[in-house]
Formats: sequence, structure tokens, C-alpha cells
Amino acid sequence: MRAHPHPFLRLLRWFFLLTQGILVGLTAACVVGSFRWCLEAIPRHVWPAARTLMEQYGLPGVLLWVAALIALAYTAGRMVRALPLISGGGIPQVELECEGKLHVPPHIWLRVIPAKFLSCLLDTTGGLSQGREGPSVQLGAGIGALADALWGHTESERRNLLAAGGAAGMAAAFSAPWAATIFAFEELGRPVNRASCLLTFCAAFSSWMIVEKFFGFGRLFPFSDLAVPDMAWWKLILLGLALGLGGSLYNRALVGLKTAEARLPLPRQWRILPPMLLAGLLLFFLPEVLGGGSSLILQMGSEEIALGTLFLLLTVKSAFSLLSFTGDAPGGILMPILCVGALSGLAGAFILEGVYPSPATICWLVWGMAGFFAAVLGTPLVSLVLVMEITGASACLPSAVLVVLSANFVAARLHIPPIYAALRASIVVNSLPGGTSAELPPSSGEGKAESSPKH
Repeated sequence: MRAHPHPFLRLLRWFFLLTQGILVGLTAACVVGSFRWCLEAIPRHVWPAARTLMEQYGLPGVLLWVAALIALAYTAGRMVRALPLISGGGIPQVELECEGKLHVPPHIWLRVIPAKFLSCLLDTTGGLSQGREGPSVQLGAGIGALADALWGHTESERRNLLAAGGAAGMAAAFSAPWAATIFAFEELGRPVNRASCLLTFCAAFSSWMIVEKFFGFGRLFPFSDLAVPDMAWWKLILLGLALGLGGSLYNRALVGLKTAEARLPLPRQWRILPPMLLAGLLLFFLPEVLGGGSSLILQMGSEEIALGTLFLLLTVKSAFSLLSFTGDAPGGILMPILCVGALSGLAGAFILEGVYPSPATICWLVWGMAGFFAAVLGTPLVSLVLVMEITGASACLPSAVLVVLSANFVAARLHIPPIYAALRASIVVNSLPGGTSAELPPSSGEGKAESSPKH
């Protein structure tokens, strides 16, 4: 018979897990909180200064900003070429490692974390439509991997730490600890057991507490005092079906652009340049579409917007967000997805209800975010919890469930894979720098690999 450990040893183990989770969460919060602070400072200071430069000095000012964009694009491209793991948002790479299909040694993580931090700042300075959430998950996962290197664990415990660190990064980026906790299980695929739940919960909530109390980051969108209009159930289902179709088309367009990009004659380190130059043009003509889109969501939730402007923003934001993810540019897609979803929800309000975009249509904005996010990522539970946390619009929850389920149903029936599944399939995981290769086990399961100790 297998001997059960002494109760004191079990208690000691749970205390050790709790301590690990808190330490990973606190460290991730410091890194991601600083990252978030820098990214939010750029639109307030750099973009207005660049626009003033072009307006006051004319052609010389434009040429100077174009030169700056070229330098930013080249530097970011060289960083990605030197360290391929920092490309894109970073969540597919974390998922591969949590599945045991990729193993990144600690000395590579020591390079990935600062490189990801700096390269995302470069892309945001240039104005690309990217979010901070995917990079924050990768930064947090890197903290978890380094913690594992210090303490030493079995392979299963190592992956739990990676997922807990990723959840801590997401909690710090979104100020949404519950959604981050669920994300570790629904998207990162960790098994639901007492050890992984305790580790993830402690990491996510300790990270959220630090970014809220120390950095002062609260709820992203102040929509908590929302009155839900009486709505026919069939209109909610129609909205969800439209969002599911739109999200599936968005996925297909993004994967298609990534495939087409590989055939471009442009050298890899220069492939970030076209969207960067487009961002320079948009800075002058339509600056609202630059960056992740959180400020645009806030604007739509507090001001009346002309109908023509709404459809212009929806079209340009969607196209620019897709282009911003080409060239392996480091940066996330989650906030742009939420922004496109919010714009789509307001468009649905006009089409289905004849209501012009205004603060009275915020519910449609919330439904749009939740439904589009669920369709693109294929994670209905994370979508619901995340949108409720970042908006505080709990009154919208019952109706949002109907929208999300309808959107997820359409995306599933179209057989278009969720975006991270599609991106994982395109990642080359055997080109780590420093003469190191990724470990690709023959099976994607977590059987033997999970139980064997790490060497």
C-alpha cells in the first residue's frame, strides 16, 4: 500500500505552494505593472509630440518622424530576428510550453523578458495597433519559469508555475484576476486540481492587488452603473451570430496575412516597417485607431459618435489591427480584438435597433466585446468573465451569455480554429538562439512527461 504523507508534511507543501504563487504574482506584478505604465505613457506624450512636430515643421518634421519610424521598425525587427520567441503576443509560445511541446531554458528566459519588454515599447511608440495583454502573459510566464529554475520541480509542477505566472501577467494587464485564473485552465490547458488552482489563484490575485494598490491601475472601463434596456432575445442571438461570423473572418484574415507575408521579398527584419509607416500616416489623419484601443472604447462609452465615423473606425481599426500583427511584430491582439468587438456591437445597435452610437448604447458595446472575443479565441467562459471584470457591467451578464454562446456556436460550426490554435501551428519552435533547440516530444499529452522529474 502507498503510504500517505504526514499531515504536517501536507500542510507544509500547501504553504510552500501558496508562498510560490504569491512570490510569482508579486514579481510579475512589478514587471507587468512597469510595462503597463510605460505603454500608457506613450500615447499621452510621444504621439502628441510627433503630431505637433509634423504640423509645426511641415515636410522636415514629417521626414524626421518617418526616420524615427524606420529606426523603430528596424530595431524591433532585429530583436525578433535575434530572439524569435519574442515575436507576436507570446501566448502561443506559452501554450506550447505548458503542453510540453516547447522547453525554453532559464538562460533564454533571462533574454526573452527584457527583449519582449523593450520591443513592445518600440512597436507602441510607432503606433501599431497592439495590446499589452499577450506580452504580459509571456512576461509573467517567464517569471514563473525563472522561479521554477530556482526551486526545482517535476515537469508537471514546472508547467503549473508557467501557467500561474501567465495568469499573474494577465491579471496585472487587465486588472481582472478571476478571468486570468480561468484563462490558465481554459486557454493554457492546465489540469484542474488543488495544487494548480492554489498556485494560479494566489499568483493572479497577489498580482492584481499590487497593480491596483501600488501602481494605481483600477478597472479599465467604468461602465458599472449601466442600465440594461429591454431587448428581444432574438436580437441578441442575431448579434451573437453576426459576431461569430465576424470573429471567424477575422481569424481567417489574420492567418491568411501571416501566410502571405512569408512570400514577401522583404527581408524579415524589415517586415515591421510597412505597418509602422501606415501608423505614421494614421497618426495625422485618424489617430483614434492607433494603439490597443482602450482609449477608443472609453470614448465610445462616453460620447456620441456619428454613424459614418463609427463605420470608418470599425473598418480602419480592423484592417490596421490585422496589419499590425504582421512582420512578427512583438505585441498582443487581445485589446484590439475587444476594441473591434465594441465597435461591432455599436454597429449592431444601429442595424438591429436603429439606435445611434451614444452612451445609451453601452450595453451593445459590452455585448460586442464579449461575443467577438469569444468567437476569435474560442474561450466563452474567459470572454464572459473578462468583459464583466473590466467593465463592471454585471447587469449585462444574462444577456451577454446569450450573445457569447451564439457567437461561439457560429465560430465552432464554421470549423475555423481559434486564433491561438492557428498561430501555434505556424510557430517554428526549433530555432532558439544560443545553440539551444526546443524539445518536441512525440506526443502532445501530459502523461509521462508530467510525472518525470526535471533534470
